[in-house]
Amino acid sequence: MPLTSEEKQKVLDALDELDRDDLDKILAGLKAFSKWLKRVLYEIYLQIEDGLQSLWNSIRSFFS
Repeated sequence: MPLTSEEKQKVLDALDELDRDDLDKILAGLKAFSKWLKRVLYEIYLQIEDGLQSLWNSIRSFFS
């Protein structure tokens, strides 16, 4: 199921709260991002578990 605009914003806001070192570690690989999302926004993680690669690629582009 695709994320709503509000859900996408929740993910971006949660990432934006991190310091740069933590953000870089989380965005360094899909596994790290997946673990972070599962821990911080579990309800969103469950919705997009199968499409996680696509979301991760988009977010990496946004923060680079």
